[in-house]
Amino acid sequence: MFIVGFGEQGAVFLLGTDERHGSGADAVRSLDAVNRGVALVEAGHREAFLTQAENLDLEPEAGATIGGLNSSRGDPVVVTLYRAAGR
Repeated sequence: MFIVGFGEQGAVFLLGTDERHGSGADAVRSLDAVNRGVALVEAGHREAFLTQAENLDLEPEAGATIGGLNSSRGDPVVVTLYRAAGR
């Protein structure tokens, strides 16, 4: 699991310790390199993520979009789960 723009510490309890964090471009490269990889992308990073995907001729498929609040600051957050198409 690659996480972009979302640093909620409690995610480790749900997603496990194999998660990686970085930019949208890093997430796209991870989707390209990891078989059955997925990325959780915060809305503010979506455009950069999709632009990098287009640059690498990848078409990530969007799955669930989840909205909530950042528990440490109370700010709204929206994240979307992506996977590489055809994987």
